[in-house]
Formats: sequence, structure tokens, C-alpha cells
Amino acid sequence: MTDKENMFELVIDYDEQFHEQVQSGDPNPLADLTIRAGEYDLTGASGDRFYLDDYVYFNLRKQLDAIESILAGNRNELTFYNIPNDLILDPENATIFVSLVKSSGEPKNDAVPEDGVPITMRAFIEGVVNAAEEFHEKVIEVNPDLEDSEQMRTLRDLIQNAKEKLSDIN
Repeated sequence: MTDKENMFELVIDYDEQFHEQVQSGDPNPLADLTIRAGEYDLTGASGDRFYLDDYVYFNLRKQLDAIESILAGNRNELTFYNIPNDLILDPENATIFVSLVKSSGEPKNDAVPEDGVPITMRAFIEGVVNAAEEFHEKVIEVNPDLEDSEQMRTLRDLIQNAKEKLSDIN
């Protein structure tokens, strides 16, 4: 595997809007996202511009929930809540082909290969876990009262489960 196949990253924009929502008690803020797999930005973002927004907790939960199914070899299509796009996770052995498509079925970023970007299972799980841990930390930092919320407890459990699955991967 190349270095590119070992990279999956979910970048969340922790801007003023994020802080306002979390400060007001919302553990599932709407925020700008960028998804990078290998050398591609699946969302078509460039520089510091984001081209996708979604409810962060719901998005991370879907990705964390999908890990067991992906490891079992099942294709997953994760629909975003705010904008009708699907994150396609198509596993093949130790590789996942990742793509982001519009509701029309067309790629969100035309530069992404038609079959998706190949990344390792490990890269996907590590990328989702890293994003989820960072999100959890930011939410609690902005509003410590949310630490015991149902969403943050669920997120901690899902992160722990993902880490256990990760330890099973060579």
C-alpha cells in the first residue's frame, strides 16, 4: 500500500457557528465538512473552502456504526442529513473504495475515480476515530455540560468499539 492509500480524513470546521450551537446545548451541530481519501478531496473543497455541511454527531455515528458491516465485507451507503449526498464505502478484502455521490448518483468531485478511492480498512477506521475523538473533545471543551449527554456517551461507546475492531486488523 502507498502512503496515499493509508489516508482518510474527515475535517470539521469548528467555526463560530459550531461554537454557538454547542454553547446553546446542541451536541449535534450543523457544520462544514471536508472528506479526504488518498490524494482526493471527495467533497471537491479547495483551500479553506468547504463544499458540504451536515450534522456532525449524526455523520460520525453513521460512519462509526458502519465499521462492523464494512469489516464483514458489506457495501454501505451513508446518506447525509442536511444535503442529499451519499458516502459510498465499498470494501474489497483489506481495502475500501470510498466515494461521495450526489443524489443524482454523480460524483460530488469529478476528479475522483468512478469506482472510488482505494484506502486501507485501517486508514478508514483510524480517520473516523480521530475525527470522532476530536469532535467529542471540542464539544466538551465548548460546553462541559454536554459530557453526560446521551449523544456524547454513545459517541464514546462507538469510539471504543471502533478501537477494538482496529486492534483486530493487522
